[in-house]
Amino acid sequence: MLIPTLADVVEFLKERHEITAFVEIKRASLRRFGREQVVARVLDTLKPVRSRCVVISFDLPAVHMARQHGSVAIGWVLGEYDGHTRLKFEALKPEFLFCDHEKLPPGMDRLWLGPWRWAIYEVETLEVALSLAERGADFIETMAVAPMIQAFVIWLRAAQARDRMKHLLMSVVVGGGIHGVGVARGCSGRRAFRAAAGKTSLAAGTSSRSSKLIHGGLALSRERPVSPGAQKACANDAFFLRIAPELVQLKPSSCRVVSRDTPPSMATARGPVDLCIA
Repeated sequence: MLIPTLADVVEFLKERHEITAFVEIKRASLRRFGREQVVARVLDTLKPVRSRCVVISFDLPAVHMARQHGSVAIGWVLGEYDGHTRLKFEALKPEFLFCDHEKLPPGMDRLWLGPWRWAIYEVETLEVALSLAERGADFIETMAVAPMIQAFVIWLRAAQARDRMKHLLMSVVVGGGIHGVGVARGCSGRRAFRAAAGKTSLAAGTSSRSSKLIHGGLALSRERPVSPGAQKACANDAFFLRIAPELVQLKPSSCRVVSRDTPPSMATARGPVDLCIA
């Protein structure tokens, strides 16, 4: 396989203005040809596209020389992530700092802040990449390109779906009884409602959280013995009529009653009244 030269890459970059190229100067080249010759040759070759290139190296003197000899962005590849190294790159102030993620201290402490941007390499999973992003990494470098892209696409689609739900669902009402449906209707009128959920379906049964104080319900009055909820509702009818006459009104109804032990279906006399919300 033919390996392209740096000059070939420069010709390619001339047609692709959206690309930023990171050009690494290897320590083996520096040892063989010397820093002055290698750095000067690289900068001269990059001249047509220098504004879209970043010269990087593990070798700090070579990076410093690139900064002095040409108007090109630089990046230093850290050998260690420690206080001594920090003093060096704070003095250099490169545009980029590269570091192996395994050299970073464990935990979720933020990466050191400065005018540089962090590029973390040897990243193999999306989980590690996302955790590094939370710590302040701007770029990740990986050899597992295809699996990483596939995992990222899946994650991005899920994140977009969650974001759409945030805009769609301003509130969720749990419970589909009369209280749940009533709350849902009130929220909808205020443009704050998008979903309601019940155990089975909406209005499938009586509301478990109903106090039965305002509307005890005729069904409860048929029970023998009369339920405590219905008794409380009847006892408070007058109270609600007195404090909120504009909200409630009496609704006459008939309940055929012969005796306490006679089922309502066999009764003949006029029975109770039901207090309803107007």
